[in-house]
Order: sequence, then C-alpha cells, then structure tokens
Amino acid sequence: MTRRGVPLLLLLSLLACGTEPSRDRPNLLLVTIDTLRKDAVGSYGAAGARTPALDRLAREGILFASASCQVPTTLPSHATIFTGRYPAAHGSRHNGTALALEEITIAERLSARGYRTAGFVASRVLARAFQTDQGFEAYEDTWENREEGIRGLLQRRADNVVASFLRWFEALDANDPFFAWVHFYDPHAPYDPPAPFGEAAGGAYAGEAAYADRHLGIVIDALERRGLLEETIVVVLSDHGEGLGEHGESEHGLLLFETTLAIPWVLHVPGGPRGRIASVPAETVDLLPTVAALLGIEPDPEWPGRDLLPLLDEPEEDTRPVWSESFYGNIGYGWAPLRAVRVGDWKLVRGRWDELFDLKSDPKETRSLTTSRPEIARELGARIDARTAEEPSSADAAHDLTMEQRLMLESLGYVAPRTSGPAGEDLPDPRDRFFAHELLTQSQIRTKEGRLDLARRDIEEALRIDPKNVYAMYRLAPYFHELGEHDEERRLYLEILSVDPLHAPAWNNLGALAEMEGDLDSALRCYERSLQGSPNFADPYVNRGNVYFARGKLREALGEYSTALRLNPGSGIAHYGRARVYDAWGDLEKTVLELKLALRVDPSFREANEWLRALQAGASPGRANAGSDIQ
Repeated sequence: MTRRGVPLLLLLSLLACGTEPSRDRPNLLLVTIDTLRKDAVGSYGAAGARTPALDRLAREGILFASASCQVPTTLPSHATIFTGRYPAAHGSRHNGTALALEEITIAERLSARGYRTAGFVASRVLARAFQTDQGFEAYEDTWENREEGIRGLLQRRADNVVASFLRWFEALDANDPFFAWVHFYDPHAPYDPPAPFGEAAGGAYAGEAAYADRHLGIVIDALERRGLLEETIVVVLSDHGEGLGEHGESEHGLLLFETTLAIPWVLHVPGGPRGRIASVPAETVDLLPTVAALLGIEPDPEWPGRDLLPLLDEPEEDTRPVWSESFYGNIGYGWAPLRAVRVGDWKLVRGRWDELFDLKSDPKETRSLTTSRPEIARELGARIDARTAEEPSSADAAHDLTMEQRLMLESLGYVAPRTSGPAGEDLPDPRDRFFAHELLTQSQIRTKEGRLDLARRDIEEALRIDPKNVYAMYRLAPYFHELGEHDEERRLYLEILSVDPLHAPAWNNLGALAEMEGDLDSALRCYERSLQGSPNFADPYVNRGNVYFARGKLREALGEYSTALRLNPGSGIAHYGRARVYDAWGDLEKTVLELKLALRVDPSFREANEWLRALQAGASPGRANAGSDIQ
C-alpha cells in the first residue's frame, strides 16, 4: 500500500489555515457517475476497462476500496450525499420523494461561505421539482436536444452536460471559490453508447462507463488549463451500482446485493495523499463530514457519518456497521421494505425473512448462512431491529406528484410512488415477488419496440406472480380498452382501487368510461375522486370540462380547460376544449388560436389539424362534442 508523502494531520491543518494549497478556500468539484459499478473501473481491477480519467485520479489521490451507498436509487442516494444523513432522516426513500426543504445541503453550507455554486444534472429524476437544487446558485435541469431512449427515456449525454459546465466554468472569476456538481447518467439503462464506444470498450454498459469517463477527463483538463486542479478538491463516486443480471436483477433499486451497493469512490486532495488505497469501510454519509473537514467547516453533530481521512492510518479491520435499505418495493409496489447491515465480512439482509452472507468467502453472495450461523444472524438482526425502532415513522406513499412527473419516472424505468395502499407487517417480501418487477420492466421495453402482444404477456405473467400489483393492472387495462372489452377494463380499475383507493388515474378512467356510456353524473363523481387523490392531475379537469361542455355550461367548461393548462401546458386536448368553447361563442379568432396552440404542443393531434384546415378553407366552424379520452 502506497504511503502518503504528507502526514495526514499536518495536511488537514494546512488546508484549514490556507497554507497549502495557496487558495484559502479550496474549490470543490463533485462528480457523480450514475449506476457505475466499481468492477467497471480499471483502478478497481477491471481488466480492459477504459477509465483513464478515474484511474488517474486514483493514482494521484485516494481510492476507497470498500465504499457503499446507503440506497441503490438515484434521488435518495444523492440526497444522502448532499446532506450526510441516512434516507430515514432526510425522508427521500424512493425516486419521486423530494428532499425536504428543512435539510441543509453541502451547497447551502458552501454558498453561505461565499462559494459560487452550480449543478449540472443529466436526468429528470434529479430535477429541481424534487428539491435537489437547494443551495445552488445555478442549476441546469432543463435542456434542449434531449435524447429519447428505448423506453422514452429523456436523458442528457455526458457531452451535453460537460458543455453546460464549461460555459459556466469559463465565465467564472478564477478568484471566486466554487462548488460544482457534475452528474453523468450514461451508464444507466438503456445502454447505448455512441461511437466509438460500445463493443470496442467491452460491451454496451462498459462503453457507457468509458464514455462518461472520457468526459470526466475533459472536466479535469479544464481545471488544469486554468491552473485550478491543485486548488480543487475533486470527489468522484457513483450513486449506486447495477445488477447486470446477477441475482436476476437486470438494473437496480429493489434488491440489496453488493452489485448495486458497492460503488467506486475516488478523492483527490491538493497536496494530499497520492496513490493511496483506503480499506476503511466508507459510506456515502461519510462524504460530507470528510469534505467539511478539508474545507474547515464545523461538523454537524447530527451527521451520522465520519471524516474518513484520519482513519487512513488506522488498522484495516473496522467493525462500524454499514447500513443500506431499499423502499423501492414498498413505496412502488406495496411490498415489504428491505434493510441490510454489514459488519466486517458479515452481511445480513432482512425483509420478511433473513439472508446472511460471508462476503470474504462468498463475495458474490450466492449462499445464505442464516441456518448454519444462527448466532451471527441473530446478532445482526438485533442491530437492524434496534435501528428500525429508532427511525422516524417511514414515509407513506402519499406524494403529491403531478401525473407528468409520474410518467417521467416511469419513462426512466422506475415505478412512481403509490398514493396509498397496504401497510403493516404482513407484506410480501420483494425477493419473493421480484420477477414480477423484471417482467414489468421488460414489458415497458417491448411496448416501446411495438411488440405489444409480448408486452401484454409479460404484464399478465407479472400479475400471476403478484396478483395485487397496481402498476401491472394499470398497465394491462389499456389493452382491454383497445379491444372494446370495457367490462374487463372497469374490473381492473375497481381492483386497483380496492388496493390503492386514491389511485387518481383509475378514478379518472372510470369516469371516462361512465361518460362514454352517457352517465355524466357518475363521470363527474369519478373525476372528483381522481382530483382528491391527485389535485395536480390535469386530465380530470379536461374531462370535467367535456362534461360541462356537453351540458351547455360553457363558462364552467372553459375554467376547467384553463386549469388543466395551468397544470400541464402541454395538454393539446385542453387547448382543443377551449377551441370548442370559443367556437360555440362564435369567436373565430380565438378558436383558430387555440387550435394552433393544440397543434404546437401536439403536432399529431389529427382532429385539431382537420378542424383548423377546414376553418382555413372557409368551411363551417361548428364541431361536434369531442367527448372524453381515456388517459
């Protein structure tokens, strides 16, 4: 193991007093590479890996060989990185559950000390709507030229992220201390690296990792060109790993194997250790205390993590518990949560049942030793029980997301938080129902590929595994709608509501079925129930506007359509509804304007296009009621 050239305590004192490096307030660059496994990085022993930038930082800094995330999901993991607190404390336990505004982030702490702060994110799961922008002076979470992947995934490639960072960085006064966060999403599924990456880099996943590393190198080169690398603390780590089919998990989030918990983590400190491999167990809760010590920030007594640098000279054996959790199955599907603790080489995963692994003799976690080593299982289980008892009450799934946010999460391959559903201890274990999740992920891919029959079979098989799966039932219902089997469609919506009584889309679509059958009173009641479950859901307002229009209540209809547009400016059907109202009032100018707006947000809107052409040709402007659309 390489020894450092500067004694650690001396290094810390130099940084604190500003003697070395010359800047009295070192810059901080945080780079998170989404979904990067440590065994995809050359400096972690990956033969043939093309990660020269990360490998260079490891040679010139500290590599944490035993680093873990607290939760294998993007938003909660970043919330832990920023706040130094476990998910149970900061409250974000699933993608779509926002970071509480009461939390104090590293960006807020540095902004208060006069730092220029900026964040550049590559995925909508980290949009400012989820409050990850706290403390950032500049936060780029919207962009043009977005790329659409196989599941409708909107992501920003690393080259686009770096271009945004460079525009900000090059306009920055070199005398201003800065904190910049750069987020790369490329190793995340679906894996589709641009040329020349891909097979030449060892396959699609390895190619995306190499592509992200290439752009990490561009960021580091930019610091060097301005002479700022040796005045900047650089932290590069992943938020979580990736299953890649091991343990049957194609991606991440649901299970707690080391494939998704173990992460690469490299720290470059100006004038600090070089080529140091740290064996001390490192958690993402440790990042903030470690960086705070380097920047001279007083530690917060509520931080559960620790400054890792003084521990580099400690004996390699460290028995501090390493904690992790997954509430993905609980919040997304109504399954039991999973929790894990690792002490030394022993790791216990607890849900409805326990799995015990010896990571030294079985690093791939293929053999549970719960029955052969019951004393260790009991000891670690007692630790989990005691910790669980001290947690704040776990967040339920009643998150007031807009439907657009829910659809965005699902386009990213995640199941959005449920609005309500079963609770308590008698919930299925995710490891027993896991294949249903894999089938639903596969069905989403097949749907985007147009392989609808296979997608439907996947959903039906998922329901055989998990009969009360709300997400699966909602995905299946449109197939019956297309076939005109509305009784079966209605049965699915009612089954959804028996499990999740506040499921807004199910109530909305029940209302649309009632409206289609002429029962307008029932339709209005269903739309009202939909809005009780999700007040920010635009579609029930549109459908309620259609009912009012059908009854001749034009002013009320206009109000409903306008509310829908306030909630979802991209609703072409709401503009179309407004056009019908203005047409009924004989206002041709506004009718044409609304039709043009409908086509601007939805160029494929056939009815709006045909009506606009008819008006422009001088045909009669009168239109029949458009009715409701099942959403």
